[in-house]
Amino acid sequence: MKRFRIQRLHNEIDGVEYISKFVRGIKKVGTTYKACCPFHNEKTPSFTIYPKGFITKNGVQEYDSFYCFGCEAGGDIIKFQQLLHNISREQAVIELEKEYGYLEDEEEELDYLKNELHRINIKNMKMLSFSEVNLNISIFCRKYLEYIYQFKKNYYEYESKLIDHYFRYIDWILPDCNEKEANILYYKIENKLNKRRDKL
Repeated sequence: MKRFRIQRLHNEIDGVEYISKFVRGIKKVGTTYKACCPFHNEKTPSFTIYPKGFITKNGVQEYDSFYCFGCEAGGDIIKFQQLLHNISREQAVIELEKEYGYLEDEEEELDYLKNELHRINIKNMKMLSFSEVNLNISIFCRKYLEYIYQFKKNYYEYESKLIDHYFRYIDWILPDCNEKEANILYYKIENKLNKRRDKL
């Protein structure tokens, strides 16, 4: 599945509005929204929606998400669609695209990839295979932690947790990427960690 399609759904669909179609009694609490979970029976609301822009310990959230503290169901709007209709992630993407009238558009996908490259300031990208992307991410992250341990030891514990978070994110997102998108993911991580190292 093309990462562009997932990114488009994240960018274009208002997650709070979408989930409100299926979950009654959603109330705003601070910067989040709460309701009773649609996936299990409960009387006290433990289902929480985190809107795009919500600030977490790992930074600003780039898309709407949900989490239930009762049954521990959570994820993005695609995951919500999956759980709601008991379908695969790919089928959930297709159903959302149908509902919102999105068709596959190669030109739009190319624009998305170009914008991503421009955003991370990569002009001449060397294309790597999937296995090379995985290997290079591992090597770069290991070298990053070695640098932190040697020169910024006070930050090591927090930075190692950050790298662990990156790896979980990669494990989740990489299967949905084509080769170009996998390369962009690698360069984005490299760019982000280089900037972070310079600021520490």
